[in-house]
Amino acid sequence: MLNYVNEKMKSYLKDAERVLGYSDVDLETRFKVVRTKENNFGNFYADLLKSYFNTDVAIINNGAIRSDEIIKAGPITY
Repeated sequence: MLNYVNEKMKSYLKDAERVLGYSDVDLETRFKVVRTKENNFGNFYADLLKSYFNTDVAIINNGAIRSDEIIKAGPITY
């Protein structure tokens, strides 16, 4: 089991370094903000979903945002 978990972790860590996008501004994901009002990360996330699924609208539950930090401007990794 340990070998299996170690192999999965290697794969995960490799994927975690993959750049998904880039932001010119800091993105807000602190719980006290995303749980109470519109924020730029929620908008960014919805825009990603719209693009990925080729839709006109995307609605997300900001409770799904679990980072609780400010993501600094620059590359965004998995």
